[in-house]
This record gives sequence, structure tokens and C-alpha cells, in this order.
Amino acid sequence: MVTYRNTSGNFASVGDTAALPELAVDASPGINPSAGSFLSVPVSESATAADLKIEGCENLTDALCIGDRFRLSVTWRDFEDRTGVGTPRDLTEDTAYFTFFSPSNIELMVKVLDGTGFNGRYWVFFAALSNVEFTLTVEDLETVAVRNYRNPRGSFASVGDTAAF
Repeated sequence: MVTYRNTSGNFASVGDTAALPELAVDASPGINPSAGSFLSVPVSESATAADLKIEGCENLTDALCIGDRFRLSVTWRDFEDRTGVGTPRDLTEDTAYFTFFSPSNIELMVKVLDGTGFNGRYWVFFAALSNVEFTLTVEDLETVAVRNYRNPRGSFASVGDTAAF
């Protein structure tokens, strides 16, 4: 039996390839938590929708919108330097997930919450179920603000950005 514990107030994503050795392909790496492994990169406040080439929410295949306001997209790079875009799927009105390699294998969960009643901001939370490098882009179609969250290869990220937009 393996037990994992996350204390209140922490974001944790863990990949334990040694938990079930009879099923693991490579059990040597063990647990690899990555607190603080993401980079949030805001785009210039003076950018316009035309500068950013922001599209709306219609006819999207490599992105999706949450609440017709926040457009989410993901690019990834694996350990063999192959690259691609995440395939998005709606889960609830404020939550989505992305697959990278197979429609049945979820790699990234994302939710955007309206925290304006608490701190005047919209919040972005995400949790990686993979240690593949990725960049999550969240675009606010109303204000044209953009946040890019980059997770380096080999890291597992869980992030709560309560000041995103």
C-alpha cells in the first residue's frame, strides 16, 4: 500500500514510478515533486487583441473557451523532442482537461474560477498528470490579457494563480 498526503494550502503533483514496481517500466526515478516549477509570463499590458492575434471561441480545435471569456491552449514537448498541441475537452463550465498522446490519457487539468468576490481577480488552477514539458496559455478575451504557464520537462506542476486576471 502507498499513501500520499498533501497538506492544506499546498499544490502538489507527484509522479511515483516506483509505487507499483511490477507495473512500472522504470522504477528508479521515484517521487519527483516540483513545487514552484512553473513560470507565469504575463504579456504586455499595452498589447491589443490584434497584436496577440486572439481568436474568439468559435470553431476551435486546438483550444477551448471557459465561460466564453477565457481561451485555453497547450503546446508540449516530450523527452524525445517531439512537439505537439494538447487536445482540449470540456469537463464542467469552469474546468477542462487536455490530452497529448491519446484521447484516453489525460495529461493536464485546468480550471478558471471567478474570484472577483474575494480579491477582484479571476483565478487559474492547473494540475499536470504528466512530466512532459508544456506551456499552458490562458487568454482573457475581454481584456486581451494573456498568461503563459510553462512546466519544464521532468517536473510535475500543480499551480494556483489567484491573481491571474
